[in-house]
Formats: sequence, structure tokens, C-alpha cells
Amino acid sequence: ALQRSEERYRLITSWVDDVIWTLDDRGHLNYISPSIEKLTGYAPDQLLQQPLSVSLREDSALRLAQTSQAALEQVELGRRIEPIRLELEQIRRDGSTFWSEVTMNGLYEPDQRFIGFVGVSRDISERKRYESDLREARDAAEAANLALLSANAMLHGQATTDALTGASNRRYFEEALAVQITQTRSYGEPLCLLIIDIDNFKAINDNFGHQMGDLVIVELAKLLQAGLRKPDLLARWGGDEFVVMLPHTQVQEAHQIAERLRLSMAAHVFPVVPLSLIHI
Repeated sequence: ALQRSEERYRLITSWVDDVIWTLDDRGHLNYISPSIEKLTGYAPDQLLQQPLSVSLREDSALRLAQTSQAALEQVELGRRIEPIRLELEQIRRDGSTFWSEVTMNGLYEPDQRFIGFVGVSRDISERKRYESDLREARDAAEAANLALLSANAMLHGQATTDALTGASNRRYFEEALAVQITQTRSYGEPLCLLIIDIDNFKAINDNFGHQMGDLVIVELAKLLQAGLRKPDLLARWGGDEFVVMLPHTQVQEAHQIAERLRLSMAAHVFPVVPLSLIHI
């Protein structure tokens, strides 16, 4: 019966694709199933009495050594080894590599004396390729999604922002104002608007050119934005005209804000145009 059982065991290990192996208490292979030759090109007798790490890449061999050492420390403490699972990169006889999943456990005599390890190695190259393809597909999808979000943000910015000054454009301001008016009517909150333009702006364009006029408008927009509060909304209405929405603001406070902006504009030196031509 024992002979038949052994023959049956050898028949199974000869035909399965997984490699079954055992290590002695020194960590050397003392049994390895014939399927190792199909997987690696090495015959079993070429690997016997060798450490399992002999056919592993350096980083995988190090990971196996650390795991085995931790298991042996458990044995020294009188504890049974818990099943271990590792993914290791192995080297074939021709120098090529492949990924294997190694499952190992402690091997014990009937009296529970630890005598080594028993394990199974399975080729998972196909799964690794699938995971790699899936990861690349996911990365490509994320990159495409980021590009789409960036494009949408750019389009939104182009649709809501004045190209010259970077302030909100008239269309966006009208939409925001409509929403704010609805809230003002619903909750009875105050709302004020400021309308701002540059007197004699035509003289600036006529005397210095439209390019210089654009520089004045851009600088004016920056100064206005710097003088506003966070909830306030600045928009270019057209030409040299700007409009500011002041939510939650009473008329008296709006007058103070308007005067502060006017004084800051009047005191500012526009280097490209004489101050005498600019009146806010």
C-alpha cells in the first residue's frame, strides 16, 4: 500500500505544471518535482542540494531569505509556521526570467519536530502580464481623464474670462448677477454694483496707440482686483469699462469701497501714459 501510494504521488508530481519542492533545515532543496524542467529548463538533479534562491533574481532571493529567517525565528520560539505566500522573479536556464507564486509552509515529523519547508511554485507570468496591461490601461485612462479635465477647465476659463485682463467677462458676470439677485430677493440680503471707466481713454489710444491703451486696461484690472474682497466679483464690461458686484454690502459700505478704489487708482503711476490723461 505504501509503495502504491508513493507511485501515485510520483505520478501526480510528474504531470502537474506546478513545482512541488521541499527544503531541509539548512534551506537546501532535497526534493523537487520533475515539472521544474518544463518551467525553468533545469532538471531536478541540477538543483538538488542547492538553496531555493539559486534560481531567483537578487531582489527576490533577498525577500525569500528575509521571509525564511522570520519563519525560523518563529520555530525557535516554539511556534508553528503560518503559511507563507510570495511572488518571486525566477531565472530560467537560458537566462530569461518569469514570475512565480511561491506558497510554503513548515514541514514537520509526526512528533511535530520541524525538519524544513514544503512548498509549491506556480508560473504566474500570464497574470503578471494581465496586471501590467491593466495598470497601463488604467494609467492611460487617468492621463486621458486629466487631459479632458484640463481641456474642460481651459474651455470654461475661455468662456468665463476676459482674454485681455483675466477678469470675468460680461457674459459670466450677467449670469452670476442673475443668481445673486435671486438670492438677494429670497433672503433679503443687500447687493450693490460699481461701474468704473477711464475718462478720456480715447486720448490715450489716439496719442499712444491701442497697445498702450491695452496695457493701461490690464494694469487697471490688476489694481481693482487687488482692492476687492474675496466675495466681490470684477468683470470687464467692455472697452475701458469695468463692473464690480458687491454681495452682502449696504450702500454706505459700497460708497466707501468705491472711494477707496478711486483713490488707489488716482494715486497709481501708470508708467506708459502721463498721469494727467488718466481719470477714474
